[in-house]
Amino acid sequence: NTVVMMQQFRQVDRKLDVVKNTLDKAIARIEATHAGELLSASRMVDEVYTQYSLEGAFSQDMLVRLALAEHDIKSLSIRFRQLVESRDLTDISNAGDIQQANYDAHSAMLASFMELRISYLRACVDMQENPNSVDVSLERLKNVIDDGIVFWHQLQDRSRPLKTEIDNL
Repeated sequence: NTVVMMQQFRQVDRKLDVVKNTLDKAIARIEATHAGELLSASRMVDEVYTQYSLEGAFSQDMLVRLALAEHDIKSLSIRFRQLVESRDLTDISNAGDIQQANYDAHSAMLASFMELRISYLRACVDMQENPNSVDVSLERLKNVIDDGIVFWHQLQDRSRPLKTEIDNL
């Protein structure tokens, strides 16, 4: 009976390993999708910024590309920021967790920079298309800058609790 049960446990372990590997691959693919969307939107914003710098005005194409990038960046920014803020760095047990935390922080930082650039471009769009809304756009830009500064300081200081924990150990 014991030998039979041990064989059944080994079979269950093998099946669990297959399920775990499949889940790991699915999660990796999802993360790759998010990273690709963030990089793609970032490039699109950079292209619009460069084109605006050269042209001095927004074309219809530029406005559409900016709106698409803004949609992606805002949702990804919130996602990565939540991941960063919800993680307790002193409760990380292995190198994989540290790499994931750093990936989330770097992604959140890139998304934050892109949000700032988009807010600037939105103010420029309003100067061209909606002159009555410029004050609102400039206020929004100021809020994005202030919020970004606070977040960047959090990112800069996020390793301090971990260093304290290491010193205590």
